[in-house]
Amino acid sequence: MSLIDHILPRFERLLPHRPTASDIKVLTDEVDQNNQLFRAILEQVMPGMSLHKDYKMKDYIADGYEKNADVFAIIDRLSTMFSQLVINVMQNDEVVENELSRRLDQPNVYQVWNEWAKLWYTFYLVTGNGIIYAPRLTGGNNMGRLMPNGMFCVPTQNIEIKTGGWRDPIQKYIIDLNLKEEIPAEDIIHIRMPNLQYAEGANYMGMSPLKVAAMIIEAENQGYQTIADTLARGIPPGILTRVDADSNSMEQQAALERTYVEKYGSQKLNRTGGRPVLGSGDLRWIQMGFSNFRDLQIIELSQHGLRVLCNVLGVPAIAFNDVSGAQHWNMKESRKMVYTNRLIPDMALLLKYLNVQIAPAYGNVTIKADYSDIPELQDDKKELASWIETAVRWGYPPEKMFEMLGLEATGNPALSESYLPFNVLPAGQETITETEALKLLKEKGIDDYKNLKVV
Repeated sequence: MSLIDHILPRFERLLPHRPTASDIKVLTDEVDQNNQLFRAILEQVMPGMSLHKDYKMKDYIADGYEKNADVFAIIDRLSTMFSQLVINVMQNDEVVENELSRRLDQPNVYQVWNEWAKLWYTFYLVTGNGIIYAPRLTGGNNMGRLMPNGMFCVPTQNIEIKTGGWRDPIQKYIIDLNLKEEIPAEDIIHIRMPNLQYAEGANYMGMSPLKVAAMIIEAENQGYQTIADTLARGIPPGILTRVDADSNSMEQQAALERTYVEKYGSQKLNRTGGRPVLGSGDLRWIQMGFSNFRDLQIIELSQHGLRVLCNVLGVPAIAFNDVSGAQHWNMKESRKMVYTNRLIPDMALLLKYLNVQIAPAYGNVTIKADYSDIPELQDDKKELASWIETAVRWGYPPEKMFEMLGLEATGNPALSESYLPFNVLPAGQETITETEALKLLKEKGIDDYKNLKVV
């Protein structure tokens, strides 16, 4: 879809008549003048060419998500928590059940919402792109609604963007699995993380967070591989040599090496790893390699890698089994930060796209998330309720309290009034003495005021 196609509907609403060819030319000239940036970025990209993409995207999946235990654990937990967030279709602040809500319950023929959301969020965190194939009806009373097959997550690593030039930077998507298939851009919802590389349209694909952490992921993987290789081969038995190296003749040295290989060579390491070498004479022992895994600091590297990965994804490491310095209060606070720093903003972004591109076709409805059942966020409500209680005592209408807490209004007119403490008088109002008060009571025919009953 071109820039003109995006802007034309808005332009039509501003005119009392359907735009003429002259009107469209004026709009086209304005677009030309105001989009020098697009021209500068894409001037070397010809229509039909593929925009630049990060060709290591598959490596982020294979070496990061599929191979690194920390990457998998963090992203799997985040995506599981994300998929459990509750969403509703709302109309006039009421939860409604309609065709859209049923479609969200089961986005396609083989996935329910939790599965779909977990997969979408996994792609988003691993590759920096959450791409949704959402073909919509193009005519009739249901125009704009999702087709019966629903919407699907697209494997980012197998996607290319074809451009129509600087006027139409995203013309279509190419998915390359067994065969290449073209998907019109209007059937795609593409949510991307920021990419500051603009050359050749690279910014139209999001940047993977794992790109930033690629070196620490590689170091962790090499550490794990070292442990696996060492356990498979056994610990090297070391070198047996004479104290006086000059006393060995070439023949003696060759015989010593031949004996060593025969007894402790690689083909027998699995069976004889750690077996002591016995000898006679004036000999010495030289340890080969590291004596244990602690010397390699692989465990420390893994802990450091966990913290780096959590920092890259904007979540506290304490929430992902980094127990150093963990206490009850900061464990609870760290879980809260996972929601406030990562999950809730990302869900808001996804729902923003769905509300702009999908929801309008289903009427005056909005898709909203409901966080009221998340225990880690309820402390905020306790603090808010305490603050509101004080505010109500000093004139804040109680009915407003229910609204601020997300509770249903009572509709009681009395609760919409403002109240003040009984012993508080407006500033500047004169007070009266007890004698004056008794005089006023007698004027009202009240003599025995001490026996008055309040009903």
